[in-house]
Amino acid sequence: MPMSLGAVGFIDALGFKGIWRKSDPDEVAETLKAGRHAAQSMREWMETAAIEHVTQAAGEFPTVSAVAFSDSFLVAVLVPKADVRERALAGAVGVVACGLSHIVRTAALGRVPLTFRGVITTGDCIIDPDHQVFIGPAVDEAGELMDLANGAFTWLAPSAAGLDYSVWEDGYWHDLFADYRVPLKNGSSIQTKVVNPFAGLSPQVKEFGEIRRNHRKAMESTSIDVEVKRQNTEELFEHLERVSREYFEKASLAEDLRIAYISQTRR
Repeated sequence: MPMSLGAVGFIDALGFKGIWRKSDPDEVAETLKAGRHAAQSMREWMETAAIEHVTQAAGEFPTVSAVAFSDSFLVAVLVPKADVRERALAGAVGVVACGLSHIVRTAALGRVPLTFRGVITTGDCIIDPDHQVFIGPAVDEAGELMDLANGAFTWLAPSAAGLDYSVWEDGYWHDLFADYRVPLKNGSSIQTKVVNPFAGLSPQVKEFGEIRRNHRKAMESTSIDVEVKRQNTEELFEHLERVSREYFEKASLAEDLRIAYISQTRR
């Protein structure tokens, strides 16, 4: 089986080891089942326009895979190796990000909310969920980087961060990615892009606040290490909320001006 060019996203739950000691195991399982359902129904959940960012560049429909392993999830999109590979690859990363954002959002709203950390990489790989085969440079890089962030961050590896994502800046997915300096566990940080778990949501929507509160709940601990992760995550969420408020305020103002213009021209 030859390798294909693609985008690979790996995430896993923070603080999952021993979670059965402080939470009802059945409720934890229900949250994981909801996340698994979100992963398996990803292609149905995503707007068709998301996939079209890949098909328009690659000339054909990509191969989309979404797999769950207990508290870990893999989402991958494979595209043909075409002359327009960079544009197709940016589309593939965006589709992976859509899926991961949906999974993270779903798990945060579970009875036992879970928070996730992970990464999206690009490169050659073999993704065969039917036979549980996941190998190649993109898979290796994802495995090496997915646990490095010091908080609930899903970020783009250097192989993915430098692509042109301007196609995602309009419409519902305008805030799918956010430029951010991600803190790492070794004390350093990396300037990259993060996947926004609030993508498409206004801060005024009830779900937005619930996701924030549930992340706090999931990361409650007397451990200094966990508290640092929680604070880092809170700083990210504050940034994402501020950016979202600015966007929706501008959108609301633009709509008000449009309505005023139409009313004036009809007089």
